[in-house]
Amino acid sequence: MPFIIFYVTLQTENQLIYKKGMNSITFSKTGVDVSVSVYVFEEKGIYIAYCPSLDLSGYDTTEESARQDFEYMLDEYMHSQLQNKTLHQDLVRHGWKVGCLSN
Repeated sequence: MPFIIFYVTLQTENQLIYKKGMNSITFSKTGVDVSVSVYVFEEKGIYIAYCPSLDLSGYDTTEESARQDFEYMLDEYMHSQLQNKTLHQDLVRHGWKVGCLSN
């Protein structure tokens, strides 16, 4: 089964950073930068976009739609975790490390 990797990335000025392997989530005064690896694969006619570092996925009947669904799920995940103030706890539970960067 072939895998396609794509990265979801937004850029900001760095302040606080969470890292897991080559994945990162960075918070700054101007916003959030999320850079994660996403694997896309097809199973029984359904495309699945899966991010192991967050255990988050999206799916649909086309590869592009699965990517869009993943991006929607990532946005909802971040919004929900930030609103509930549970992002730090959830990231640590998934093996992410926290550190600070100075400007």
